[in-house]
Amino acid sequence: MAVLFERNDTAAPLAAASLAQAAQACGKADEALALLQAHYQRQPCIDVLDAIMSLSANQSPANPVTQAQAMQRYLDHLQKNPSLMAASRWLNGVQPNGQALPAPVQKALEHATKPLARYRCAACGFEAKEHFWHCPGCQAWDSYPPRRIEEL
Repeated sequence: MAVLFERNDTAAPLAAASLAQAAQACGKADEALALLQAHYQRQPCIDVLDAIMSLSANQSPANPVTQAQAMQRYLDHLQKNPSLMAASRWLNGVQPNGQALPAPVQKALEHATKPLARYRCAACGFEAKEHFWHCPGCQAWDSYPPRRIEEL
């Protein structure tokens, strides 16, 4: 799996969350974090950023990441890549006094970002929550770009 990130493969973001989970399970979170950060520098995308945030949140006490540092990563992403999904994550993480967003605001953000988190077949336009190599709509192979709709 790490080879996808080392080779700068365009499909690497599809494996970012799995890499983060596997690295945490086997005690190699620091190595995976370095790999994901290097890939993110070459190809910024929300899936890789989310995996970085997941690993950063569970980093060792010897090298803690503050909430402000973590949320700054979403702001940095937003400056270069405007994204409602990143803005939503930033808003959910940066609340004064640790308060959550009001429920109606959270629900509205989830409603607005849900269609943007989908993948779309380039051949027929079929949209899905998950990436497919074989489109269920038109049966075309490898017609789904490995980027979410928002990032296309």
